[in-house]
Amino acid sequence: MRAVGLTALLVAALVTHGGDASNQTIVFKLRADTRTLSAAVSAATAAAGLPRARRVFRPAGKFEKRHRKYGLHLWYESVIDAPDAVADAAVATLRTRSFDVENVQIRPKARLNGFGADGTAT
Repeated sequence: MRAVGLTALLVAALVTHGGDASNQTIVFKLRADTRTLSAAVSAATAAAGLPRARRVFRPAGKFEKRHRKYGLHLWYESVIDAPDAVADAAVATLRTRSFDVENVQIRPKARLNGFGADGTAT
């Protein structure tokens, strides 16, 4: 029943926004006690209906031990080409249904201070 409600929400969001899709990057961090990272990432993206995720901080070669010490290997991102409501629903799903996800957020759009949405100076 819950999946039907989520599907209805996604369809309603697409209809009301007219399909005006924009790239949204969803960034999430796995728990440090996760045993198999690849299985946890696959399960999290499948539960939220996201495309394949990749590491935010690329493998560091000889410095990978330091990445693991500070938990940088636990951060992943997935880019979804959908309206804001669909991205918000995916974030909510990751928060509630994925036990291995510790933190999840939508990466804010980068913009210059002092410029409007259309790029002109304000």
